[in-house]
Amino acid sequence: MQGTNYISVAELALASLLILVSAGVSLWLKLGLTKRILISAVRAIVQLSVVGLLLKWIFASNQWYWVLLIIVVMTVIAGFFCAFTGQLCISWSDP
Repeated sequence: MQGTNYISVAELALASLLILVSAGVSLWLKLGLTKRILISAVRAIVQLSVVGLLLKWIFASNQWYWVLLIIVVMTVIAGFFCAFTGQLCISWSDP
């Protein structure tokens, strides 16, 4: 492996600034999305952190069956998401 790519503080601050700008625009235009934007940002941070730690542990174990297990679990979760919400699924019937 070639090593780890770290996000600098400046890059993290820029990403946070973009989220705050979008929340500020929503507040300024009275769109009613400010709370949803901020909650979504926090959820994304938590989810990506957990997935990152899980994947780090799985790949550090260097066992093929753990990698296969995570692939199966992610595929099943995606299937349930598509089946029960009907969002973000590819529709083969559309022309």
